[in-house]
Amino acid sequence: MRSILGRETVQGFIDVLFHGREDIKVIQVGVNDGVNADFLKGRIEKFGWSGLMIEPHPAYIEMAKRNYGDNRRLIWENVAISNVSGSKPLYYVKDPPEDWVLGIASFSLKHVEEHGFSGNQIADIRVPCLPLRDLIERHGFHEVDLVVVDVEGHETNVFQSIDFTKFSTKLVVLETAHFDRKQFRRILGLFPASYRGVYDEQFADSVIYNLEPVRGR
Repeated sequence: MRSILGRETVQGFIDVLFHGREDIKVIQVGVNDGVNADFLKGRIEKFGWSGLMIEPHPAYIEMAKRNYGDNRRLIWENVAISNVSGSKPLYYVKDPPEDWVLGIASFSLKHVEEHGFSGNQIADIRVPCLPLRDLIERHGFHEVDLVVVDVEGHETNVFQSIDFTKFSTKLVVLETAHFDRKQFRRILGLFPASYRGVYDEQFADSVIYNLEPVRGR
């Protein structure tokens, strides 16, 4: 796949598959503020892509909505994605000294602490959780072009929550900075046989792509 693309980055996959197209449909799990370490916003705004935008922290999703403005092509869901319904505490830094700190909110307290924060610097908020299959069904996002997942170590649960008998996508971009190649292979094993993966050890994101055309896309 690298020899076909001629580039090794996630941006290369996206540019080859989608650059210049206006009919792209995306799901983003872990929108954060819509700007911080985000490669989707510019494309969504430039090309008019539509999307299902998911963010569990109520303050962060409001930031994202403001940053995107009045974009009626986007559907917003203030919920966490997990393999079971319910609620969980989300840990985050109360007064982030820099914008990147917004992006380390996690279900794992240890994960936040590993970034150098502790004690009363950290707060938690209980957030509702739903399987992604429920939101796919609710909004009719059964066939999409791109799925982006950045959930600070909770990625496996997200993919376990998809019913692949009722869902397909051309490309998945997922953050793999928090687990190794073995865990990436376990996630890839959740996908149907037509999907392949490229684990990138140099960058924070890896990709899973579909060898078969997505019906309706």
